[in-house]
Amino acid sequence: MEKWVNHLVEDRKNAHRIPPVKDEKNSNEPQFIEEHFAEVERWLESEPQFTFAQHCGINPDYFPPQHMITDEQLLLLYKSFEALLFSWNLHVDIPESFPKREAYPLIITALNRKVDIEDDGFTTIEFCQYSVKDCLFKEHCTCKDIPFDEMETGTSNDEILF
Repeated sequence: MEKWVNHLVEDRKNAHRIPPVKDEKNSNEPQFIEEHFAEVERWLESEPQFTFAQHCGINPDYFPPQHMITDEQLLLLYKSFEALLFSWNLHVDIPESFPKREAYPLIITALNRKVDIEDDGFTTIEFCQYSVKDCLFKEHCTCKDIPFDEMETGTSNDEILF
């Protein structure tokens, strides 16, 4: 199993994204504010076309089941996968206190998520549904700290203007 884990870690490194070189002459950056707003509007109105697996070329089936690897191997795979996500300007929102053994299969499902790859900024892949009673993070859920009114409306009572 050790050879398989080491091979997977090496595959993760090879799948890291090399960021495009920014050249002002050949820049895809909008030249005018109107172009920027049109780009933002297109982004908001469209769904991503490709899964992260299609972007990076890694099949989720390559990962060993959690019961077949040691805690050290699991942590190594988890950290290498986080680094891979980071290289693609992606982040998974999993509470730090959530056990890595439970987070491992969850983070791998990020490969099946359709995502847009951004050159500027990050995209966060969320697993929380912002419903404390249904949250898969259970007692580790960070949304349990948000007051109920704020979770329902998206604003705190202090922000509501009459």
